[in-house]
Amino acid sequence: MDYNDLTYWIAVAHLKGWNVERINRMAVAVLHENEAVKIRLSKELVTIYVRNGIGLKELMNRFDISRATMQRDIAILKKYSLILFSGAAKTGVYKLTDKLKTKLDSIAGN
Repeated sequence: MDYNDLTYWIAVAHLKGWNVERINRMAVAVLHENEAVKIRLSKELVTIYVRNGIGLKELMNRFDISRATMQRDIAILKKYSLILFSGAAKTGVYKLTDKLKTKLDSIAGN
């Protein structure tokens, strides 16, 4: 198991019912962004995983960030092949990639 893999830590957090802040501290070293951005990105991933998809506006509201910031975050998560967009342009949602979701589900025993 790669302990620097964000997927691993999201799964561990989900299984153990850890607080999101705990997973954030562990995920900080995974992505190549500043610490505040890493923490926000990991929170966004946990939210997308738990909700099984979420729209842009809802993500913006949940994290109280601008559209531009959310779009930058989405670009980063897409760059690492962690999320994808599913559905129509206005009503679609961001979801975990099948590869990431399958990996997390298998770790979680789903």
